Amino acid sequence: MDTPSTDSRSLENITKEIKFISISAVKNLYNQIAVNKFNIICLILFVLVPIVYRVLYLFVDIRGYDEYLRSTESYLVFDEFLTVFAQKALGTTNSLIGIAAALFYTYGFLSISATAYLVLFTLIIREKKYRQREPYIYIALTTIMFLIDISGYWLFPTAPPVRLFSELHYRILVVPFGDSLISIKYNAFPSGHIWALTVPYIAAKAENLKYWEALFGSAIIITSWVVILTGDHYIIDAFVSYFICIFLYTIFSTIHDYHYKKSKIASKDILIKRYRSLLVVSAILVIISIFTLQFVNDYILIIQVLCIMVVWPLIVLKTNVNGLLDTNNWIHRSSIQDYKDFVTKVIEDSKKSS
Repeated sequence: MDTPSTDSRSLENITKEIKFISISAVKNLYNQIAVNKFNIICLILFVLVPIVYRVLYLFVDIRGYDEYLRSTESYLVFDEFLTVFAQKALGTTNSLIGIAAALFYTYGFLSISATAYLVLFTLIIREKKYRQREPYIYIALTTIMFLIDISGYWLFPTAPPVRLFSELHYRILVVPFGDSLISIKYNAFPSGHIWALTVPYIAAKAENLKYWEALFGSAIIITSWVVILTGDHYIIDAFVSYFICIFLYTIFSTIHDYHYKKSKIASKDILIKRYRSLLVVSAILVIISIFTLQFVNDYILIIQVLCIMVVWPLIVLKTNVNGLLDTNNWIHRSSIQDYKDFVTKVIEDSKKSS
């Protein structure tokens, strides 16, 4: 029969083992980050920038500024015809699609976007030899898009359809508390919803995380349709947000690949085709952005809707994020294997320490 002292020693041993494992995990995590100094710098900024923003937020009367914008109409406005059309065609509180869209906007988007942290963590714990690019590329892109997003509110505040026409704001009837989650009411352009999904989509696509790529690619398309139906964004908000992400990522990845991966750069012919396709995608995105800005007539509306329902998803799915790298010898590796390797290494190191 075990004595109290035996139980105490067992508990002490378990506590020590947990301690060694925790220390080993932190050390291994730091070592994975520290392989490139920019990982550390960008990760610090990734944490600090939102904190600084929240601190500054305490000293700014956002509600007062929102009221000033509303009363003086000092904001940008686009044509709300697509939201009006979508709500008439698909319904709002009287249809399953309308209710599903309102629920997805509040719960679905938040749930999916939260998993972006898992993608980031996966890329951090992934061993350097299996990485296509260093994680700081995606961390820096997130921080810069956040700054662009909040800057838009002050530089070019934009009123979404729901702030202009109360009859379009059906989402609040489905999820009454949902509007309280939106602290800034006149920040439609560019779409924070889309860039928050595009960054992890780019990361998953570039690093061959196929399941994550499918999740975030689908989420971008669905969310862009949902925010039109709920009236929380114009479609151009989604297009521009996506375009800025791809544009910045192309610059970052090109610099990174040229500096760190010179031996793995693709042939000149492949690169010409790749960057030409990016230019074509960008041009098409710009064209349909302008094309969908204003209602002309019913015949043009059909083409506008087809662009949003067909061309836009194809652009998202076909966007090339390979940068300068030759993809022929890429190692296809699952995130599960990354976690297995990380846990195994942590346990082995903790045993050595103990």
